[in-house]
Amino acid sequence: MIEAAISVPSVILVGLGRVGAQAPAARGPDGRVIVRNHLDAIRAAGGKIVALVDRLESQRTQARRRLQNESGISEAKRLSQLFARPVDVVVIATPPEGRLESLEAAIAVRPKAVLIEKPLAANEAEAKIVIGLAAAAGVPLYVAFNRRCDPGMMKFCSSVRFDRVKAALFRYGKGLVNYGSHAVDHALQWFGPAAAVQAAPSTAADPDAICVSFRCIMQSGLTVDFLGVPDVDYDMFEAELYLPDRVVGLRNNGAEKIDLECRDSLYYPGYTGLVAAQTTEAPQPIGGFVEMYRELFAAVREGRAARGLCTAQEGLDNLRVLAAAATSARQGGGVIALGDFAASFVPRMAMGLKE
Repeated sequence: MIEAAISVPSVILVGLGRVGAQAPAARGPDGRVIVRNHLDAIRAAGGKIVALVDRLESQRTQARRRLQNESGISEAKRLSQLFARPVDVVVIATPPEGRLESLEAAIAVRPKAVLIEKPLAANEAEAKIVIGLAAAAGVPLYVAFNRRCDPGMMKFCSSVRFDRVKAALFRYGKGLVNYGSHAVDHALQWFGPAAAVQAAPSTAADPDAICVSFRCIMQSGLTVDFLGVPDVDYDMFEAELYLPDRVVGLRNNGAEKIDLECRDSLYYPGYTGLVAAQTTEAPQPIGGFVEMYRELFAAVREGRAARGLCTAQEGLDNLRVLAAAATSARQGGGVIALGDFAASFVPRMAMGLKE
């Protein structure tokens, strides 16, 4: 019996900046290439880019060259300028300003799914409208938190009993809406919804673009702390999860996984210390872009929801936590209950979108 050919999903890519098309690949210790941008990931996952959208002609030209002059690719400054034709997936990899216009134009081409680079929108009110538009059109909407799909992160998650965690600490740099949003996504993925947020007071004019320290009280009762580390010359993204009998976590942007286990009388008789558990795994840079698209394309082909990707509702929950942290910092460190406030959070992306 001859098997039916697997259809190649067609993709419109909107936004050809760093995360959209320019972030260079990393290379693991085993030589494996780890893709770090949407354009390369779409192709590696078996998708076909049918249109490139960016306000800068230079960005479009550069992206087209990387596609090795493949035929049948349209170009436009704005998504609304493209000829309306059915497409499988629209990817919006732009800063959050103008999300409504981009999503309305995306829906007009009748996609089977839309993937939006984080954050979901510029503020909570706009995010709710974005979600409503997608729901009304019957278009599944996802937010591109690629770390969820990274093989090393998935293995780490499968090895941890998150319901046994007694405390959690994240350290992040490079901005609340940058690394901070990834830390919040991990916390929501691992521990469920947040009930309230309290930040350290900050007099900065733009606390969402710097590193605010804050605390989330999860609905489960767990307290999760986020330590913002500003003004340093290195990338900071780390996590420590404290279980009754061990400490597990992440170092160096998640490439290194830590696992410390108890040892009785390590240095002092009767006192229990922590030592590194035996492991043979080498550090691996975080990817997840290709795996994210493989799952999205499979879901589109099979007419189902994508498994493991960040949903639009989860993206909204993430945005609410970021907004609450920035608001609490500006207001002197008060506690903000997430169900009781309307966010007015406009992240400034002066640094550009960066994984």
